Amino acid sequence: RKIIDAPPTPMLSFSPCKTKVLVLNRPPSNPPIADFVREELKLAGARIDPQLRAPSKMSSYLSMSLVPMTEKLPPKPGKGTPIVNLPEDSAINYVSWAPDGKHIAFFVRSMDPAKG
Repeated sequence: RKIIDAPPTPMLSFSPCKTKVLVLNRPPSNPPIADFVREELKLAGARIDPQLRAPSKMSSYLSMSLVPMTEKLPPKPGKGTPIVNLPEDSAINYVSWAPDGKHIAFFVRSMDPAKG
């Protein structure tokens, strides 16, 4: 039971200049059953969630933080600088570093169909 309920290991993304690490926290490994029974459209090989207007069963992250490369990896919870002011009940996808390592681009999507 401990293995099933254990929090997933965060994903690490290293900056191009190798001075910072972006720690991406994944959702729990056992998603709610409601996620499995959502309607899904199959269009030319793609699976679309019509309520969210996005690909279905897409991997995503719940939160992010920046950690200097001098820290032990993976960092302990609370270490680093969290990326804040993200909307509640949102998912983070398509994370990418700028070539110079000074900026991070990412896509935030609402998991609430009413918000789109």
